[in-house]
Amino acid sequence: MDHTYALVLPSGRFPNVPTGLSQIIALVKRSDSIPLKSEGSRVVVNVVKSLWSNHILPPPRARSAESPLLTSSNKDDIINQQHRRNIAIRAVLTPDCALILAGLVGRSGKYPLLVNEGVVALSLLSTQKEGGMTLAFII
Repeated sequence: MDHTYALVLPSGRFPNVPTGLSQIIALVKRSDSIPLKSEGSRVVVNVVKSLWSNHILPPPRARSAESPLLTSSNKDDIINQQHRRNIAIRAVLTPDCALILAGLVGRSGKYPLLVNEGVVALSLLSTQKEGGMTLAFII
């Protein structure tokens, strides 16, 4: 998850440098190479899947009376991780990301796996309130 944050969120040391995600989006938008567009789009797919997976809280089966969900020592860490995750999710809920994912679905008819990856990522985007408006923008 830290690698996803490093790709999506601005650097604390260099806040004026474009994020890795924005550089990938710019590359995909200006390229005419289908393989390059597809691989760049797959990076966006993996970012979406990573952000929407539940890495912060332990799964319900791992919780027990002996190991409480929140302790005073890890509560701040969990809150900080959730805050970073929310900021990263908002950074991905953009028309540019949605267009790249829709483009992956549209141009990958010969490759059902790529179509499936794009559909899954678009579906995950739609689970957020802002995601619905983002997807409505590309229609």
